[in-house]
Amino acid sequence: NEPLEVGGTGRAFFGNNGGGSRKGLLIDGKDDGSGGGGTVTCARIESYDYNASEGWPLVINPLGGKVGIGSHAGGPNHLLTLSGSGNAILSLSCSATPGIYFHSNRADAASIRSGTGKNLVFSANGLTNEHLRIDENVNIGIGDSNPGTLLQLKGTAPYLTIHNSTAENTEGGCESKIIFEDHANASLGQIQVSHDGTADDTRGKFAVSVHDGSALKQYFFINRTGSVGLGYFGDNRGP
Repeated sequence: NEPLEVGGTGRAFFGNNGGGSRKGLLIDGKDDGSGGGGTVTCARIESYDYNASEGWPLVINPLGGKVGIGSHAGGPNHLLTLSGSGNAILSLSCSATPGIYFHSNRADAASIRSGTGKNLVFSANGLTNEHLRIDENVNIGIGDSNPGTLLQLKGTAPYLTIHNSTAENTEGGCESKIIFEDHANASLGQIQVSHDGTADDTRGKFAVSVHDGSALKQYFFINRTGSVGLGYFGDNRGP
């Protein structure tokens, strides 16, 4: 019950009895990371209540320079690990620009940081560059700091690639689609590019389908020969 207690188990406690509550700061140099002592694999610094046996430690693994916040049996496995019975939330707040920065040196840094308003900004190849932004309306801008739609791409080569990695040479196989749905997740229409024919080649076909109230039906296509089909042909292939 003294302001400082040093135990034979390798523990030091800073605090006072507080009427028997014994709340204070515990430093434990002999711990397995679970808070119960044991094999010396790490040390912990903890705000502790001896009577209630409560407290979540800051665990330091001296063997690997790893830090854990929360209870970590055996010690933390990563450079920084958060663990708890509720949500493991990391809160960053400052008067400038809070963020997480990744770098081998300052010139090559990448970052995830707060932008103006309630924006989230992702940067690569330098701290001042901006490559992706999610604004407060959940609009996403790639190369655009002020996206006006749900997804906006901006750059000198704003190309979008849709890659089907399946090795498939069937009629209509290896397809890639853009699907348009309504509020009930029903497909109102779609644009599809797929393999044309059954030969092992790179011939493609472009098709547009719309829903007729019963099912999606292909009403327009361009095949590998440049032939254009307009109307419903039954087998969804056209002439």
